[in-house]
Amino acid sequence: MTNKKIGLVLSGRGTLGITQIGILKALEELGMKPDVLSGTSSGAIIGAFYAAGYPLSEITEIFTRNSIFNYLNKPWAEIDLLKANEILYRKCFKKQSFKDFEIPLHIAAMDHSNGKSVIYSSGDVVKAIVASSTFSTFYEPHSKKSKLIMSRRLINFFPSEPLMTKCDIMIGVYINPVKKERIVTGMINILDRDYPVPLYKEVHQKKAICDLIIQPPISLDNGIYTIEKVQQLIDIGYCYTKGLNGKINFLKQLKNMQSI
Repeated sequence: MTNKKIGLVLSGRGTLGITQIGILKALEELGMKPDVLSGTSSGAIIGAFYAAGYPLSEITEIFTRNSIFNYLNKPWAEIDLLKANEILYRKCFKKQSFKDFEIPLHIAAMDHSNGKSVIYSSGDVVKAIVASSTFSTFYEPHSKKSKLIMSRRLINFFPSEPLMTKCDIMIGVYINPVKKERIVTGMINILDRDYPVPLYKEVHQKKAICDLIIQPPISLDNGIYTIEKVQQLIDIGYCYTKGLNGKINFLKQLKNMQSI
């Protein structure tokens, strides 16, 4: 007889995904550390550090000091984004195989040749992270067995499907910032407006199978595509999740009910 397993879905959303570090911290404190993870884009990056056994304090330091997203402040022509990211992850992860991670991890990307989702759960973690966080407008796609793999604006924005048979209780984190009405100018702002539109229907259906959805109240003004507000984003995720204490305690009771 064993306690029920907790599955956690970490969504993408550029640097706003940093909010999920605070969510993980709150879940730990509330006794709901996940037993299995899935993630995409920024959720895949944070999920990989967590699954590898990095303490949340160290993950915070990595994002504050190194910043995984620091390349977004540099001229596009001056750096090989794909190579720069892979080098950084190779330095960060001493263990680079899924099987060596402390928590089972599933990473979602997209096969550009057929537009279908690809789920990585074995092999080279770094290659999977790069594939999941490859933004097709600016990156060359990652190649795997003659296929072009990339996130392409995250066709699988909320990868809950890998966890459906691997956990008893599923918690989903959905980072969906509120947009203030404003005149949209510049390439980044236009891309950001266009980014989530095709995803809402699919995400809504996937959210319905979760036992709890954590959707912190953030806006684009909190700092998408910047690194200056790392701690603010973490605090938003932490405080919001702590405010769900009643719902989480109910799930904790279910978790502690033993199953055969």
